[in-house]
Amino acid sequence: MLELGFEISQDNVDRIENQPYSEAMFLYTPMFAERKEQVYYRFDNTCMNRGLIVTKAVFGQQQRQIVFATSHLESEKQFSKERMQQLRWSFDKLHEHAGDCGWIFGGDMNLRTDDDVGELPEGVVDCWEAVGSPKEHEITWDTIQNTNLRAPYKLRMRLDRLYAYKATPLSFKTVGKEQISHGEGAEFMSDHWGLLSEFQV
Repeated sequence: MLELGFEISQDNVDRIENQPYSEAMFLYTPMFAERKEQVYYRFDNTCMNRGLIVTKAVFGQQQRQIVFATSHLESEKQFSKERMQQLRWSFDKLHEHAGDCGWIFGGDMNLRTDDDVGELPEGVVDCWEAVGSPKEHEITWDTIQNTNLRAPYKLRMRLDRLYAYKATPLSFKTVGKEQISHGEGAEFMSDHWGLLSEFQV
């Protein structure tokens, strides 16, 4: 990632070191002039060591600011209540950080069809829905096509989400659907598909 021009903050490196897995955020340095701040919040109600990363960055000749955030919300069906609390808390925290500027929030939200997301806060959009809900990019976790987990069950779900505020999504698609190795034991980059979106800010 670093060789491709992406940058990660040292406090992010320190936090995830020696962790089996955790959240991380990289910024593409040719696009963003400066990382103004980065903060990590551990969710009060997590039993899976989950939290929210918030980064404010500067971009463009006019030195405009935007906030990016990512999280891995609580997993599994029985933790729906905690997951919804984490999502709503994250929306509130992003409004607090962003002030007058926009924000983009994406990650493995673990949101299932029976999770009661409810009405989004005013001005917040689900980016997949905002571009017309394209069916070919709806599923982000597919244990049929994606064999990384070697799962005995067959599930296809839209677990991953991308939300935006004062940033208009122009496109949305799922990526990472090609295996990065071949032959026996071939795997994809992740057991989830990636999300790629273009915005007007």
